[in-house]
Amino acid sequence: MVSLLIALSVVVVVFQMYLASQKNLAYITELSALQNRTRLLYDLLRNSIQQAGYTGCGQYYWPFPVIDTHPDPESKIHSDTLTLWHASVESVLLARRMRGHGVFYLPNTFLVFPQDQLLITNCSHTEIITVKSVSQALHQQFKIIPMRALTYLYDVNAEIHILERDTYFVGETERGVDTLFVRSLNGDKDEVAEYVNQMQIMHKDHDRLSVKFNLATHSFYKIIFLDVELKNA
Repeated sequence: MVSLLIALSVVVVVFQMYLASQKNLAYITELSALQNRTRLLYDLLRNSIQQAGYTGCGQYYWPFPVIDTHPDPESKIHSDTLTLWHASVESVLLARRMRGHGVFYLPNTFLVFPQDQLLITNCSHTEIITVKSVSQALHQQFKIIPMRALTYLYDVNAEIHILERDTYFVGETERGVDTLFVRSLNGDKDEVAEYVNQMQIMHKDHDRLSVKFNLATHSFYKIIFLDVELKNA
């Protein structure tokens, strides 16, 4: 009888140790996930904010704010929205010198679709273009017809970039988890980081942007401050 009680006591102790180790493992896993989300927010948002207003080698006087805080339809109440406009880092040079204001040619390795918005610059002049049609041309090139005629005739040294818009907002996933999303110019949205329940624009001017994020998991609550120098806006 005594040996049975001892054996049961040992089993209870071992089981309690197992539960404690599992709880500790869950704690460490949750903390690690929170740290990963923190690094992701720092790296992704810092890079994205620093790109705001980027126009390749040229300068462009944007007809609208390159950093905007107009709410997204799916954003949570009491959480800000951050929209950033910029040209894509990737670019391609014109395949031919333009001979008319209503058509230009690009290498067919640079995929462009109708309704896409492009930015063209030769470092002296810069314009935004909306694509009307794309068709296959000779010499592995695409023939691009813009919605409106370009102001200038560009040579083969002109850069073409995709115009990009990144809209960051806090919403809910289908599982009801508060999450930071990013929505692109075509309306598609992707998850950036789960358990972000608020984003707040703390300071915005012509050369600096400060943003605060609240992260809340089952066991942790963390506030992140991101202060970024604006290089192109």
